[in-house]
Amino acid sequence: MNAKTTRIVTYVPIIGFILALTIGERADEETKFNINQSITLSVLMFACGLCGIIFGIIPILGLIMRIIFGLIGFGAFVLAIIAAVFAGIDQRFEIPVVSMFVFIK
Repeated sequence: MNAKTTRIVTYVPIIGFILALTIGERADEETKFNINQSITLSVLMFACGLCGIIFGIIPILGLIMRIIFGLIGFGAFVLAIIAAVFAGIDQRFEIPVVSMFVFIK
């Protein structure tokens, strides 16, 4: 798999984790950057889904919290798609808060 395909595929949630574990240390800097962003976005989407389920138990506040966490998770999903498109055209797309987290150096 070439570097461009690897950068695009990293934004698929579970496959991104597998790529991070298998080629994370020997990847080039741009691929490491995309892997780090995809891991952060995947964790954000998972956390929003989990919080939506947990807070969904509360009658009225739960509905509001589910909507809020659902919108945040959907926003993270849209950002992952945008970042994958930018990775496909070989441009760096830094998501402001997400790009600060580094899992693979």
